Amino acid sequence: MSDEPIRVLFVDDHPIVRAGFASLIQKARDITSVGEVATGEAAVELFRKLKPDVTVIDLKLPGMDAIATTRAIRKGFPEARILILTVYEGDENIRRALDAGCVGYLLKESVREELIYAIRTAHNGGRCFPTKVQQILTDSPAAVLTERELEVLGWIARGKDNKGIGKELEISSETVRVHAKRILSKLAASNRTQAVANAIRKGVLRS
Repeated sequence: MSDEPIRVLFVDDHPIVRAGFASLIQKARDITSVGEVATGEAAVELFRKLKPDVTVIDLKLPGMDAIATTRAIRKGFPEARILILTVYEGDENIRRALDAGCVGYLLKESVREELIYAIRTAHNGGRCFPTKVQQILTDSPAAVLTERELEVLGWIARGKDNKGIGKELEISSETVRVHAKRILSKLAASNRTQAVANAIRKGVLRS
């Protein structure tokens, strides 16, 4: 086993949070911070230069979010070990993070107790999904919206009717109606207002 400390890159747009991360890992002699950045774009750039052992990314970032950042990093470095931190418990967020290739998904409410363990686990080739996150996935329906359905849902949330959405997406209003019907079914909603509310609760849409 190498005596070199685990090199970690932290990505969060709040300086106080980044400082908190740095303070937290100072207690662990086998972990060291090699960089702290505020945006996904900067994270991709710095990752290429530093090639950290583990990257910790806040889900909600300005511009490129954690999911897009994870995809961008892993496109060039498929072996990258990435942990995502969030205050959002929506099951769709968790699934998107898994699809992007993260090896851990931690809720910020418990990050102090779990971050050090998660970093070590990720570095050793393991995955870290706390019991609460696993329970969310187990209890939630496996409904995943397609890219087109997400587009339609976004316009529904903006108050557009079928005709208006069709004009925006350059598809027929009948096609929009079919997409909307599937969206309601996947989100277990009886109407569009409920579909939007359920989507926000699940993390499919932001309020």
